[in-house]
Amino acid sequence: MTEEIMSSNVKIIRDSNPYVMDKLVDYNNIAALTRKNADFIEAIIRLDSNYKKESENKEPDNGFDLEKHSSKAEGLYCGSTKYWFEEMKNDSSKYQDCIWGAVVSIDRSNSTHLETTLNGRYEMAKRIFEKCPNLESLKSELSKEFFSRDDDHLIAVMLKEGLKSIKDDTDMYYLSFASKFCSCAAECLGTNPKYSKYDGVVSAALPEYYKAYCGEDKKKCEFKVNYNASDKYRNRLKVYEEDSNAISEILESIDEDNTLTRDEFDHIIWYGMKGN
Repeated sequence: MTEEIMSSNVKIIRDSNPYVMDKLVDYNNIAALTRKNADFIEAIIRLDSNYKKESENKEPDNGFDLEKHSSKAEGLYCGSTKYWFEEMKNDSSKYQDCIWGAVVSIDRSNSTHLETTLNGRYEMAKRIFEKCPNLESLKSELSKEFFSRDDDHLIAVMLKEGLKSIKDDTDMYYLSFASKFCSCAAECLGTNPKYSKYDGVVSAALPEYYKAYCGEDKKKCEFKVNYNASDKYRNRLKVYEEDSNAISEILESIDEDNTLTRDEFDHIIWYGMKGN
């Protein structure tokens, strides 16, 4: 049995079946940003063995060595993202290795493809360590608000110099990885603000969600990276700022009964869009 309700000034079709997602009326029946949908999706993805492993403190397999296996794991598990950040908090002498381990884990579990570049994982870990040589400096950097003109922000530092593609030596800029590293680090280390994870599926859906929840039109390409931009570095910073600000506005527009985290917002759109 279904009913049409109003929530956060949007019309929602709500099904009494707890396993059927709430949908937005008049917006191609895309998934609504409701507590019901969030709880449903979070329950589903926690049943996924890969997601479950990454959300827990899982140490690397015996024999895993960062120096030897950061690029080619040879079938060995590298440890969960949570593991590396917990180790970082527990033993300051392992901080540099923990940064490297976290980079490997995040890149592997999120398929952000750093290894399509020359020593991509090692180079990214090096940039983070040089900017944040200890845990306190990392937490301090993560606590800074992001602005696209701030070339000193950790995300900017990770993107400023392109990584060299193995295939054709072109410069590659990995906004998806940089945002996901900061998001995971802020969550694991308990810092604020929290960071949105830049994702192509979510960025493509944002204009429609922004129109539904904030009442303003956005171009379809508003939150998409322009791969032909003359300044690829600056384009990515600007896109991320606009993407993050739009998500903040959408989340702020939702009524208290349906308050969502950035990750829950991301998951509703990502998994909800898979069925469309």
